[in-house]
Amino acid sequence: MRRKVIGATLVAAAVGVLGLPAPVTWAQETASQATDEKWYQVEVIVFERLGGSGLEAEVWDLDPGHPPIEESIALIAPGESPQEGPGPDAFRILPADALTMRKIRGHLENARDMRPILHVAWRQPGVIREDAQWVNLYLPPYGGSTASTSDTFLGMARRVGAQNLRNTSQPMLVPLDALQAPTVVPPVLDGTIRVHLARYLHADVDLLYHRDGVDTRFRLLESRRMRSGELHYLDHPVFGMLIKVIPFEPEKTN
Repeated sequence: MRRKVIGATLVAAAVGVLGLPAPVTWAQETASQATDEKWYQVEVIVFERLGGSGLEAEVWDLDPGHPPIEESIALIAPGESPQEGPGPDAFRILPADALTMRKIRGHLENARDMRPILHVAWRQPGVIREDAQWVNLYLPPYGGSTASTSDTFLGMARRVGAQNLRNTSQPMLVPLDALQAPTVVPPVLDGTIRVHLARYLHADVDLLYHRDGVDTRFRLLESRRMRSGELHYLDHPVFGMLIKVIPFEPEKTN
């Protein structure tokens, strides 16, 4: 079966209307070439499907399992000091003006049956699968102690912070003690993503999504071979993800 690059009627329309540039060349780095430390910018949009049609698409497992969250790292919030790692800019949440998919998010915001709940980007070195780092994507519960039901978040890391979609120029950080406080309501989103190099770029995605008022949690589990610069759509009846990975050239230091 052909891999979906752009799927679902509305998302396909959004991409077509925006006139996105043609994909960049294949990321044909071999495992040995990956040691040259090529860097990439990873950008994702997670959206939920409104209405109940997706909920009735199939019989859902009450226990869909859990992503490898214990193996993941949190993205670094703006202004936070990096921990030991590949560099000071690795796995740091990028500001709004660095996002390349803002028009697509805007189109989804205006859709009647979809709503973006997470839009975040970061930069990282391209390494082989065994050395690649899982990144945690997390959104606190809308109805819990961490956010009101009217809040929609843009660009956040697990137990670090969030940025309000209604004000993309100013980051809004949720206090650490609030995010770590016990809550009965499951997080809206909790999962992992890992981007790595073999002969081509690959993205491994494992997300759990919870909708308020629904007992079941829904899991999106997929591995995707990608081209750098190409927009990919990961489908699920209840929610979905758009992901794009583009080359990034770090500033050279003397």
